[in-house]
Amino acid sequence: MRTAVVAGWLALATGVVAPLVGCDGSECTAGRQTSCACSGGQVGIQTCSPDGTYGACVCDGAGGSTSTSSSGTGGSTSTSSSSSSSSGQGGTGGSPCDPPRKLCGGDCIDVTSSTDHCGDCEQPCPATALCEDSLCYCPGNQLECGGVCLDVQSDDSNCGGCAHDCLGGTCTNGLCPNDTLAGGQNDPRSLAVDANNVYWTTGNPSNSVYRVPLTGGTPVLVVGAQIFPRELALDNGVLYWSNYGLSPAKNGSIQSYTLPNTGPVAVASALDYGVWGIAVQGDYVYWANQNTNAIYRESISTPNTPQVLTSAQGQPWDVAVDSSAVYWTNYTSGDIRRMGLGGGSQNVLATAQGGPLGIAVDATHVYWSNNTANQIRRVPVGGGTAETVTSALDDPSLVDDPSYVALDSTHVYWTNYGNGTVCKAPLGGGHVTVLAAGQNEPYYIAVDATHAYWTTLSGGTVRRVPK
Repeated sequence: MRTAVVAGWLALATGVVAPLVGCDGSECTAGRQTSCACSGGQVGIQTCSPDGTYGACVCDGAGGSTSTSSSGTGGSTSTSSSSSSSSGQGGTGGSPCDPPRKLCGGDCIDVTSSTDHCGDCEQPCPATALCEDSLCYCPGNQLECGGVCLDVQSDDSNCGGCAHDCLGGTCTNGLCPNDTLAGGQNDPRSLAVDANNVYWTTGNPSNSVYRVPLTGGTPVLVVGAQIFPRELALDNGVLYWSNYGLSPAKNGSIQSYTLPNTGPVAVASALDYGVWGIAVQGDYVYWANQNTNAIYRESISTPNTPQVLTSAQGQPWDVAVDSSAVYWTNYTSGDIRRMGLGGGSQNVLATAQGGPLGIAVDATHVYWSNNTANQIRRVPVGGGTAETVTSALDDPSLVDDPSYVALDSTHVYWTNYGNGTVCKAPLGGGHVTVLAAGQNEPYYIAVDATHAYWTTLSGGTVRRVPK
């Protein structure tokens, strides 16, 4: 399916006939046509004769009208007793400019395929674009970026999509080079990024939290001897993570570590196993427990007994917060919910979702991945109609077993666990850019101002690519 070029330099045909512009005597060349007036306000066609003057005005398109107007160097005469008339834009009488042709500057043009008059007169396509079905489009591997068709398979500043800059790297087959920041990790799960480092959790047998400089290097152990650490959150220079725990013991916990080297400190301990998604807002840390099917919070400054915000959920997985609410995905019951930061009634934002897993929120919308339905979706933070940003129905290679999501001010990012790609799309939907391919079970994702970062479960790596 071709995507029509519509940005800035293309106006679609509206069906309103534009005024026709005639030619003066100096522009009259043999065979050239122009418009002329017929009775009843209709428009006809005149053809330039070899002597440089216009012939009779044809008003019915078949040459049989008794209403004519002739012009030349000696003036004009007219008679009128026409019983029918037709426009120079075409009609049932067989006009030289029957649709889809239009009279453009004195020439009959097929506006469905003309690159100079695409969809209507004087609507040119940009250089290298083609016109089909009255719409301009960029051929082959080219994509319209800022009104210009570019080969995004090899453009270092528009690699795979518009404005995807390889930051000095070479774009090859639509992909910028990606970097391995750390390899040989045991089941790397979640990650978080600050101005200097990327942090991540590892599973069994290392059960630790590590860091490495943003440009890579030797991984540094932040803390070890955890109990299946899962998700991370970074807030005001403090790193938080969830320890899933081990069945049947109550050894799940929420831990904190004040960077660069103070911790760990237990914010909440002796929790039922199943602690997973985590988020921080103000003085509270929020988390989901997949075993107890509940959402909790606990004060960071004065830890006490964790507060149960809501229970009876359907395997709550990931958690996100903003200044007024906590949001979460229910993986097995297939819904997206929110609740005030201090508890109260909960709002169901979306139902009948296919395995919602990762979640993120900005000022206007909540975004999530439908892991089994192969979709990236969003809904207004206060509730409303859920929208699909992109799905396997658009292109099955771009949404395949999506795991986690991340946001910046313009795009949503996600990992495709199924086919090993990392992708992004504009927040409201549009062209999907593949940031990385050939990854081994990419899982968690985070972004900063310049790069996207992710973990690969089976590959045991922490990686990044220009976003």
